[in-house]
Amino acid sequence: MIIQPFLVVTLPDNEKAVELYKNGITTFHEKKFDEALKMFNDAVAEEPDFGVAYHNAGICAQRTENFGLALEKHLKALDCGYDAADVYQGCGFCFYKLGEYIKAIENYNIAIQKDAKLQNVFFERAEAHLAAGNFEAAFEDYSEAIRTNPDAAEQYFKRALIFMNRGEYEKAIEDLNEAKIFKSNDVQVYSNRAVCYHQLGMLKEAEADYNTAIFLNPHLAESYFGLGAVLYDADNYEQAIKSINTGLALNQEAIQGFVLRGICYLTVGAVDDAINDFDKAAELAPEDGEIYFLLAEAYAAKGDSEIQQAEIYRQKAADLGFTE
Repeated sequence: MIIQPFLVVTLPDNEKAVELYKNGITTFHEKKFDEALKMFNDAVAEEPDFGVAYHNAGICAQRTENFGLALEKHLKALDCGYDAADVYQGCGFCFYKLGEYIKAIENYNIAIQKDAKLQNVFFERAEAHLAAGNFEAAFEDYSEAIRTNPDAAEQYFKRALIFMNRGEYEKAIEDLNEAKIFKSNDVQVYSNRAVCYHQLGMLKEAEADYNTAIFLNPHLAESYFGLGAVLYDADNYEQAIKSINTGLALNQEAIQGFVLRGICYLTVGAVDDAINDFDKAAELAPEDGEIYFLLAEAYAAKGDSEIQQAEIYRQKAADLGFTE
C-alpha cells in the first residue's frame, strides 16, 4: 500500500491531544514509526474520539508491518466516525496481509466508492482478487491500475500472469515487455517471458530469456529446468541434460527436474537412467499418475521382458486418474 498519511482534517479543541497529534506527524515523516505510534496513542488517550489519530496510528503500525494492530486502529477510526476513503483502503490492505481476502475486497470496494482516485487502490484490490482466485476481477483491476498509472511495472507483470493463465501468451509478452522497461534486471520478467515464448514455439527467444534469467540469478533451479525443456524441444538433448543437471544440483528434490531429465534420457535411449529418474520423482510425488505412466513407457522401451512391469505402472497411473 502506498500510504497517504495525514490529510487535512478538522481537529478537536483539546490542545494537548492536537499537540501530540502534530508531533506524531512530524515524527512519522522522520521515519520514527514506533515513536509516532506512541504519540498518536497518547493523543487518543487525551481525546478518545480522535478518529484521524487512530487512523494515523494504524498507518504507523502498517509501516512496522504489524497489520493486526494497524487494522485495530483503522477500525477504531471508523468507530469514531472518521470514515474517509483512505481508512477503508487501510482496512483493505491489512485484511489482505492477514489473509482475509473477501473482507479486503469489501473494504476496497467502499474505498473506491468514496474516492476512485486513491493512489494504488485498484492495484491493491487486484492483488486481493488474485489471492481469492477471482482472476477476471483481478484482470479488470490490473487493467484499471495500468490506465491510471502506466509507469508502474508490477501491474503489467501481474496482468501478464493472468494472460498466461488464460493461454494468451502474445498478450502476456506485450505486458512483460512493458514491465521490462521498468524492471530490466528482474529475473521473473525474463523467466515468465521465456515460458510464453516456449509455449508459442519461439525456441530461440525462449532460450535467450532463460539465459538472461540465469545470468541475473544463477541460483534458481527453475530457470535451468525451463532452459532444459526448451533445449529438449530444440532436439539439443545433451545440453538439455546438462542444464537440468545444474538445476538438480541446486535443488535435489525438484520433481520437475527428475521428470524432465528422465524424459531426455528416455528419448536418447538411456532407459535405465530414465527409470532411475522417474523412480526418484515417484518417491517425491507418489500420487502423481503421470510419473507412473512415464515409468510404464520406460519399461515398455526395454522390450518384451518388461511388458508386465510396464502394465503394472500403466494401471497405477490409471488408478491415480492419469490417462494419455
